[in-house]
Amino acid sequence: MRIEDEISLGDKRQKLKVLFIGPYRQPDEWGFLSRSIVSSLLAIEKIDLTTRPIFLAHSTAAPPLVDPGIFKAESNKQEKYDILIQHSLPSLMVADGNSGLNVGIASFETKNNVQWDNHLQLLDKILVFTEAEKKCISEHLQDKVHVIGSVVSKIDASMQPPPNRFSFYTFAGNMETKGGFMPLLQSYLSEFHVNESVSLVVHTQNPHATQELINATVTALGIYNGRYYPHIHIVAENPDDSLHKQCNCLVDTGVARGFKQEIAKGLLYGRTPIVLKGSGMDEYIDDSNGWVIKSDESILVCPDRPLPNIFTARESGLTPNKFSLRKCMRNAFDSHILYAKKSSKGKGCDELFTIERQANLIEEALCP
Repeated sequence: MRIEDEISLGDKRQKLKVLFIGPYRQPDEWGFLSRSIVSSLLAIEKIDLTTRPIFLAHSTAAPPLVDPGIFKAESNKQEKYDILIQHSLPSLMVADGNSGLNVGIASFETKNNVQWDNHLQLLDKILVFTEAEKKCISEHLQDKVHVIGSVVSKIDASMQPPPNRFSFYTFAGNMETKGGFMPLLQSYLSEFHVNESVSLVVHTQNPHATQELINATVTALGIYNGRYYPHIHIVAENPDDSLHKQCNCLVDTGVARGFKQEIAKGLLYGRTPIVLKGSGMDEYIDDSNGWVIKSDESILVCPDRPLPNIFTARESGLTPNKFSLRKCMRNAFDSHILYAKKSSKGKGCDELFTIERQANLIEEALCP
C-alpha cells in the first residue's frame, strides 16, 4: 500500500497535518518562491499547515513583507505530521521516519548533478517549478517528480514605456557566469549600429565589472572605434519594477533552467521576453507573447560557481545560438506591429501564475 493511500484511509474530514520548512523569510528569489508555496498550501482546504523558517543565504536587504497567514502557520505545532515538505537544496534534505510522506522542493538549474540523487531517492515525492527542471533529474527518479508552476503577484500593466529609443533590458545580477550576459552583449553589439535608436539596459549589482566587460568586449569584436558603440545603460536599482515599466523588451540568456520571477513579470507587463528554448520559461513564453531563442546543451564552465560542488563540468547547461538571438532582437526592434501584438498577449497571461493554479497542482501531487 502506498503511503498516500494509508494517509487517505483515515477520516476524510480530518485535515492533513503538514509541516513546511523553507527560506520564506529571505528577501531573494529563494524567499519569493518559498512564500508563494506557503500561500498556495494555505489555500488548500485539506491541509492544516505549520511552517518553520530556514536561512540559506545571508542578506543585508530589508526583510520581505510576509502574509499574516504565514505568521499564523508559524505559531502552529503538532505532535506528529502526515507530510513533511522541505524547500531547500537537495543536499540538505533528510527523510523523517515520523512523517507519513517526505516531500522535497528544489530548483534544478543544470542536468547531470548526480551527487544529489542520494538525497532525492530517500524522498517520497519531489516538486519542481518547471518541466525543464523535471528533465534535469535522473531517469530512475522521474516517477516521484511533479511540476507545480509558480506564482506572481498581480501587477498593473497599463503603463507604457516612454516613446524614446527602443530599449532591451536584462537582469545580470553580480555578473556571474551562469547569468549568461556575455552572449547577450556580443549579440547586441554585433547586430545593432551605433546610429540606431536602440539601447541595452543592464541591471547589475556590480556596475564596475559590467563596464569593464563591455569595454573588453567592444575591443574584442573589432568593429567599433573607442567608445562609439550602440547605446548601453547600466543601472543598479529597480524600484517598483521601474525597468519593466520603462523598457521595451526583456532578454534572458542565462545558462540555468528554472522559474525566474523577473521574466514572468516582464511577460505580464507586456515586455515580450526573449528566452532560451528548454530554459523552463519557454513553457510560458512562445511566439504569441515573446521570442524563443534556439539553444544548445553544453558542458558547464563556471569558475564563479555558487557552491563548491555544483555548476561543475560534470553538469550541463544551456547556451544561446547567437544568430538566433540576434534575429529575435532585430525582429523585436523592427516589427512594431508584431511587437504590439505579442505585448498585448503577454499582458493577458495572469492565469498562468495564480495561487489557485499552483495550489491545485500541489494538491494533485500531495493528495491524489
